[in-house]
Amino acid sequence: MTTSSTTGAGNHDAAAAAIRAGDEAAFALLVERHRNSLRTHCHRMLGSFTDAEDAPQETWLRAWRGRHTLHGEHGVRPWPYRIATRACLDALTGPGPPCPP
Repeated sequence: MTTSSTTGAGNHDAAAAAIRAGDEAAFALLVERHRNSLRTHCHRMLGSFTDAEDAPQETWLRAWRGRHTLHGEHGVRPWPYRIATRACLDALTGPGPPCPP
């Protein structure tokens, strides 16, 4: 009997393949499992709860849109954290100076 708490390499590959294929239930499970720790990660990077409110949502949006980039060889856990880190760095650097006319 297989349970969702099993952490074998085959399960990582299967979860990654399901998410890459657009399986919304598999993606929702990933979101649910990492929602709180990802929010904490964003808070630590951005320095305040207020600033960190949008970063997890941006992360999950980017993850869904870029789900084809997920590879399960290292598990699925590092993938949203890489995306969150990039989203936080983008938030910290802002849109940049305006382009000259």
